[in-house]
Amino acid sequence: MKPFNIISLLTIIFSTFIISCADKSSSIYIYKQECSSGDMNGCNTLGAIYSDGDGVKQNHSKAVELFREACDNGNVIACGNLGVMYHNGNGVEQDYGKAVELYENACDSGNMHSCYTLGLIYDDGRGVTQDYQKAIELYEMTCDAGVSNACNNLGIMYGEGNGVEQDDIRAVKFYNMACDKNNMLACNNLGIKYNFGRGVPQDYQKAIDLYEKACDADIYDSCANLGYIYYSEKEVEKDYQRSKELNIKACENGSMIGCNNLGILYKHGKGVTIDYNEAIRLFKISCDDDKGSGDGMRGCYNLGLMYDDGLGVKQNYIKAIELYTVACNGDEMGGCGNLGVLYENGSGVEKDLDKALSLYKQACDKDESKTCDNFKTLFDKVCGETPEGYCSRYEKD
Repeated sequence: MKPFNIISLLTIIFSTFIISCADKSSSIYIYKQECSSGDMNGCNTLGAIYSDGDGVKQNHSKAVELFREACDNGNVIACGNLGVMYHNGNGVEQDYGKAVELYENACDSGNMHSCYTLGLIYDDGRGVTQDYQKAIELYEMTCDAGVSNACNNLGIMYGEGNGVEQDDIRAVKFYNMACDKNNMLACNNLGIKYNFGRGVPQDYQKAIDLYEKACDADIYDSCANLGYIYYSEKEVEKDYQRSKELNIKACENGSMIGCNNLGILYKHGKGVTIDYNEAIRLFKISCDDDKGSGDGMRGCYNLGLMYDDGLGVKQNYIKAIELYTVACNGDEMGGCGNLGVLYENGSGVEKDLDKALSLYKQACDKDESKTCDNFKTLFDKVCGETPEGYCSRYEKD
């Protein structure tokens, strides 16, 4: 399970809290009057209303006009919002460079949301050269200022070792900070740490509690993670029906983890009748995910297994290699390991022990324990007798 990051569509920040009322048109009228009289908070809020289409017909061009007026007159929140419009290409031609310029100006003026967004930009590397150190600096500043998303992203940086030495204990610290502020993405990520005992003692009940909390807040990957526990973990009482319900909820709401998990239930007949065709359909949905999040790579791996083993389809090593390669390139280490097996055995591809060792080592280095065994076995078999040549590139731990 990968931690849930939030480098995605950026959102507009309202400068004032809009009170719900039966007659939104009267509120809009007030903001128009404020804006006309030179109150730039009113202009910014009105821009956010047009951007969101809240009580009015959505009009990004009008929103840009209002944000620009407020920004030009010193409203730093509006400058940040104008940056969002350029970043997303709403109402203006998409321009990451212009977005960065606006975020930097707003951040330099003390707007923490713009500083946080600028951190996202450096983290993602759009409009700027990717710079994890700069991203961490901005996340730390905004986390200290109470921006819970920044604390969550710091947890991800430390958990994955992006720009810092990998440190699960510090990752847990930041996830805790964000989760305590009711950031449900961080609660999910913290649940993953307890689930697998990374940075904290393994505690399935704690993981379940955190997943349930986030799932109830419509973090659908968390519903899938909870479903995973109920069908997979040996120390937890199996509840395949509950797992099925959770993964259906997750899959139907766009969680590729949920679609993959549901496919596994159909493959093995857990809580459902064995149905290889349905399993293949679900794995394909997950594998075909094009959000770029990497969440669908497990589906590619499992779809590769179906072709590798000839379950529900005619056995096809070439197709399995194609799918394992996609999974491996997407950082799904099971795909790398199984690809190594096919190269070791010469199944669907020319036998290549060097390639097999390389793939086993790649997966082993990322804690794929079964693949570590494969690496050691092949290394002893081949390199014990041939210590030179390509064997010299590998170190057996």
